[in-house]
Amino acid sequence: KMVSSIAELVHCSSDIILNVLRLHNLLEREVELIRELRRRRRLFDERGQKFDYSDEVNVALVDEVNALRKRRFLRTMTIIDDLANAVLALDDARDAYDLRRRTSPVVLGMCGLVSGFVGFWKRYPAR
Repeated sequence: KMVSSIAELVHCSSDIILNVLRLHNLLEREVELIRELRRRRRLFDERGQKFDYSDEVNVALVDEVNALRKRRFLRTMTIIDDLANAVLALDDARDAYDLRRRTSPVVLGMCGLVSGFVGFWKRYPAR
């Protein structure tokens, strides 16, 4: 039990680190696209023209920004899930070492609920 709980803790920790890095990359890409949209709008304003959101390039940029925001939200939910699972794994590791200081049952219950909610939400998204 001790080995599996420590392995679970290592797995959650590595997932959190990788997902934070991926989240950072998604955020950087989103900022680049927003800058490009603002630059395009500024060019239209300088020419005295009305900015056309229905232009295919602008629609593609806006669609990509929206897709990146959805991916960032999913990635954030995955990080929250991994944090909740890490707390549960840490409690299991403490139990395996028979340490007297345990995590509060309320905290463990909340982590289980969060993990269950995120897992359900990721597997059964609203269509």
